[in-house]
Amino acid sequence: MRIILSRKGFDAQYGGGPSPILPNGKMFSLPIPHPMGPKTYQDIASPIGHLGAVIEKLKPKAASPQDRAHLDPDLYPDSLPRHPDWTCCFGQYGAAQQHLANQGITAGDLFLFFGWFRRVDNNLRPLPKQPDLHVIYGWLQVQKMINIGTDIHSTAKYYPAYADHPHLTHSFGANNTLYIAKDKLKIGQQELDIPGGGVFPQIDLDRVLTAEGSTRSVWNLPKWFAHPSPALSYHQKTDKWTPTPKGWELKSAPKGQEFVINTQGRSRPANHWLKKIFHDQPI
Repeated sequence: MRIILSRKGFDAQYGGGPSPILPNGKMFSLPIPHPMGPKTYQDIASPIGHLGAVIEKLKPKAASPQDRAHLDPDLYPDSLPRHPDWTCCFGQYGAAQQHLANQGITAGDLFLFFGWFRRVDNNLRPLPKQPDLHVIYGWLQVQKMINIGTDIHSTAKYYPAYADHPHLTHSFGANNTLYIAKDKLKIGQQELDIPGGGVFPQIDLDRVLTAEGSTRSVWNLPKWFAHPSPALSYHQKTDKWTPTPKGWELKSAPKGQEFVINTQGRSRPANHWLKKIFHDQPI
């Protein structure tokens, strides 16, 4: 199984600020604005409230409640009214999709979605001296891949459960692809009583990538990530990795969306790491 660290949600350019972490630990990755998005923020619900109200209070630099949003990955069942056959899904295209294809991503591989987060108060106002963090906020284990290409209308008719997904309402080019989640998450040989896709309801230290006291792009990772050699795509140069008593500190790439971990020969420590990430989910 390959694991993909997939950067999504608000950033400095798209949205113009971090997604919020509430005082009770609840969090939700804000989807980026996109002029061709099929829904506005006012249409989308989340565990922290309707996104129109969230955006109104948060006042990010590059998004407003009336803006159309690119709700992708689509991981929260209650975000929108759903077709009975809907399940969690994620679209990709262009150079990022080509990288996934080159890395051989297929059924059974696991996306771990991460993004930029910062703590706020109950009114979504910034709290003083809070660090910027890269946090894993959701997941999707691939059941199947739909090669949409440029024929979005025929694909939408054939897969009506995903007809209002952004990658089926706007053409993203010849390699436009939709990833559909498995029913249940499987780690190693163990199928867990955890959905194949979803969002984590709260922040947890085991899902924070950012090293304590560092900028958000400096990560603290387990030893197996770079021993005996770096296993993370776009991070093959050893000068990016600094050993620590518990693992590695990595200066992660400032650009790029899909970072693929090849777990060949490292499946046992990788599975142990995954079980720590999902430790607070009902099993």
